[in-house]
Amino acid sequence: KPLTFTVSLTVLPGPSIPTGGIVNAASFTAALGAAPGSLISIFGSNMGPTSGVGASTLPLPTTLSNVQVTIGGYSASLFYVSAGQINCQVPFELAGQTTAPVVVQVGQAPSAPFPLTISANSPGIYTAVINGQTVGAILNQDYSQNTPANPAHVGQVIQIFANGQGVVSNQPADGAGAPGGPLAQTAANPTVLIGGQAAPVAFSGLSPGFVGLWQINATIPSTVTPGSAVTVQVIQGTSASNAANVAIVSP
Repeated sequence: KPLTFTVSLTVLPGPSIPTGGIVNAASFTAALGAAPGSLISIFGSNMGPTSGVGASTLPLPTTLSNVQVTIGGYSASLFYVSAGQINCQVPFELAGQTTAPVVVQVGQAPSAPFPLTISANSPGIYTAVINGQTVGAILNQDYSQNTPANPAHVGQVIQIFANGQGVVSNQPADGAGAPGGPLAQTAANPTVLIGGQAAPVAFSGLSPGFVGLWQINATIPSTVTPGSAVTVQVIQGTSASNAANVAIVSP
């Protein structure tokens, strides 16, 4: 007599990226698209392990905890993967394109392609919360973190850390740390507004040793009104970043 078995098969949902799910990793906005070589955060569901996994080596891997991301067919370098968020780098090879499909693949399960706007520049300034206050990722002239308790002085140079610089000279490989010499510089310096005043820019390019981290060295103009939360904005091409805060005192 033949035996009859009942087999239950559970099909788990695959990775999914909702509308608005891909943003600039610094400003967390999707408005400016993503520039080649910049960093993005992908928010969605079922995109990786429940507990997040971060990369621990350079160059960054293109497979992390069985997760892969392709952008326009190119493998993206991965900083961090989890079920709900992935941080990765947009391949430099996408320069000149205007859109590229993003696919997240977990094991053999791919997401539906998500159309990502590719822009020449997509500036965004990193921020952090220190002692309950949101400040820009900005270093003073002595390389200390700028905060209201540790302000910069008018006339000094500050280092602004941002994202979305686009194509650079002496371009590093995807996922590799930026070179220390010659430096990887943007084709043109951005406009930096500090307290609404245009600030002289001495350097604009990738911060040596880091992946996709845009460093801008600017001098605080003498016409800036000091304060504990002076606005800073970066404009590259026709695209303007989010506004961040910098603390400034008189000379």
